[in-house]
Amino acid sequence: MLLRDVCIFFSKPSPFGYAPQFFGGVGFPEPGTKERKVLDEIGGKNGATAYQVALNWILRHEGVITIPKAKNINHIKSNLKALELTLSKEDQQLIDSFFPKTNEGLSLIKY
Repeated sequence: MLLRDVCIFFSKPSPFGYAPQFFGGVGFPEPGTKERKVLDEIGGKNGATAYQVALNWILRHEGVITIPKAKNINHIKSNLKALELTLSKEDQQLIDSFFPKTNEGLSLIKY
């Protein structure tokens, strides 16, 4: 039996950028890094920020729940815009290549 089969939700508070299973435990990519450039370029094509692209990409993974930072109304509005994005298959694959999942998948126990 898998954890997801019993519908138990575990939560660990963390800022939006810290998703070790996607960003290697180092937080959201800093401006100027190759990873951030990929998110910025995809965002530029779609009229979105790097954070909106990342949020959209994370939400498409089955069984993943994310709680993005929502410190104020502007954060909430920005987060909602991420749901309006339709990333191309090519863009999704490009992001996947820069932010691969671990061999273990997305184990909450590991993190």
